[in-house]
Amino acid sequence: MSNLSVEAQESHYYSEFQHNLLQGLNRRGRTSSKIKVVGNIDTFTLKTIHSNYDCIAENLKVYPTVTIYPRNYKLEGGFGGFYYADKNHIKIVDHFYIISMLAQEMRHAYQYIYFPDMYFNTSYQSVSGYLNCDVERDARAYAQDYCTIKEYWEEAKYCAQTERDFELVIQYKKLATEVGLDEQYFKHKPQKACLVSRTYHLEQESVSYLNKKYKQTEQRSVNNKKIRTLSEYVGGVVIAIVMVMYIMYWIGNLR
Repeated sequence: MSNLSVEAQESHYYSEFQHNLLQGLNRRGRTSSKIKVVGNIDTFTLKTIHSNYDCIAENLKVYPTVTIYPRNYKLEGGFGGFYYADKNHIKIVDHFYIISMLAQEMRHAYQYIYFPDMYFNTSYQSVSGYLNCDVERDARAYAQDYCTIKEYWEEAKYCAQTERDFELVIQYKKLATEVGLDEQYFKHKPQKACLVSRTYHLEQESVSYLNKKYKQTEQRSVNNKKIRTLSEYVGGVVIAIVMVMYIMYWIGNLR
């Protein structure tokens, strides 16, 4: 069975895979500037998070910002982590198995940035539908594969057990609350599928570029109009002054 982490690495060497800057939101940067901790995390854990962020980021060519919250913090829906595509940002709650959670959310960044057609073509309105959708299965599988390739055996075992529990929820043999998820959240915030192309982000960049050029053209037009108005005003003042001087000269000659 293939390993998604290995596949991602190989795709950089054997395909035309290119790093997508996502209009500046997906730039490389120092890990310390990418990860923010709310509260306290011991030095060893923080170093482990940083080193794994670097590995996953280079593996997937994604560089989201991450905020890590203390263990008593609650994200909506009962999530342990959540990826905000519009900001390329991850919120994650500190956990004993935080590396797999980080890998899973960074895989969502990878889906959104490089496979938007798959990412947006997702719909669910229940915990079962959420757990069973392609993007979630892929992200969970990547997290387990990453922990396996890094030899985090205990965490990989945890991922496998969690997947078995999720399968029971998908089959309605286990309650959502038993895996920490809130069924009401998904009913109130259903996800609707949207069809976009694989080149969605390139198209968005083109639209953004055209809008920027249009605004620049408009601004130049406004500035030119102001300059013309000012020129006309100055020209009128100069003519008025010349006429006044001519009249005064004419009056002086009459005397």
